[in-house]
Amino acid sequence: MILFDSNVRSNDDVRIARFALAKELRERRAHVFLADISPDLGVNGIDDVVGQHGAAVALRIIESAYDPKNNPKVNGDTLTEERLAQEFEFRYRGELLYDHQRGRWFVWEEELGRWVLNETRLAFHFARDFGDACPLSHFPPRRTSFN
Repeated sequence: MILFDSNVRSNDDVRIARFALAKELRERRAHVFLADISPDLGVNGIDDVVGQHGAAVALRIIESAYDPKNNPKVNGDTLTEERLAQEFEFRYRGELLYDHQRGRWFVWEEELGRWVLNETRLAFHFARDFGDACPLSHFPPRRTSFN
C-alpha cells in the first residue's frame, strides 16, 4: 500500500513520485494499493491522523485503499490532455524540450552545456514511461458514441 501525505493532490512532485513508485513496485510484481488522506482532516501524514484524530480514523483510511489499475477511484484529479501535457512538461523540465516552430525535440547535453536535437525518439520513450506511471483512473472515460 502506498500512503503519501495529503498534499499528493496539490503538490506535483508528490503526485509524480507516487505514480513513479507505483510503477516501480508493479514492475517488481508487487500489488499496489493507494490510500488517500483527505485534506479536510487538516493534517499531512498518517502519523498526524493518528495523533489528532485517533487510530480508528487512520484505520478507515487504510481500509479504503484501492488498486488504481483494477478498481478506479474517480476524483478531482482527472487528467485532460492539457493537464497530462503539463505533468509531462513538469516531469521532464530541463531534460527534454519541444521546439514548436521546428516541430522537433531537443535534449539537454550536460557535457556540451546546450540543447541538442534528439533523433532517437527519446521523447516517445519518456511519454510511454510517464503514461505507464499514471493510473488509468485519472483519465476521463472514452466516448464511444454520439449520444
